[in-house]
Amino acid sequence: KINAKVARHLSKKSVIWKSSDKSVATVKNGVVTAVSAGQAVITATVCTGETVPFICLVTYKYDQPINDTFIFNGHEATVLIPQNSNGKWIWKTEFMYAFDKSEEDLYELGYARVYYSISDKYGSPDSVRLMREFYDFLMRRYALNKKCNLFGFSRGALYAFNFALAHPDCVEKVYLDAPV
Repeated sequence: KINAKVARHLSKKSVIWKSSDKSVATVKNGVVTAVSAGQAVITATVCTGETVPFICLVTYKYDQPINDTFIFNGHEATVLIPQNSNGKWIWKTEFMYAFDKSEEDLYELGYARVYYSISDKYGSPDSVRLMREFYDFLMRRYALNKKCNLFGFSRGALYAFNFALAHPDCVEKVYLDAPV
């Protein structure tokens, strides 16, 4: 529960609570309820109009690992989230399971593994656009940190590098292995 502390002279005023995304979290009288994984901003507004933002990251422990494979915008996607997820994630931009010992080790430490198969785009502006749409979907659907760790193997470096240049606010680190 979030308690709003209101100045004494405003103590009889009501507080209006709102969630920026009710599909992620709802709030009533300061009680925040998680609905699904993701992020929501909880705000409290005193009837004088003063707004106090509270950043509320809604997360939960997974009962079991997530192993999702699906089609997004016409391309196959894979999301692997361990039961001990720490919110950090690796986005391998090409060759999901090639030479992946380090990703397996990081998965055991709580890192999620993500792949979006757009192999025919070679890091083009269209691929960067598709990647951003996929990133936005991931932020809405899963409890992942805002910044990803891009792993660019071989021609995957084209995707990783160009996405990081276009969207540095979405990237924590970039690792390139045998970049083309």
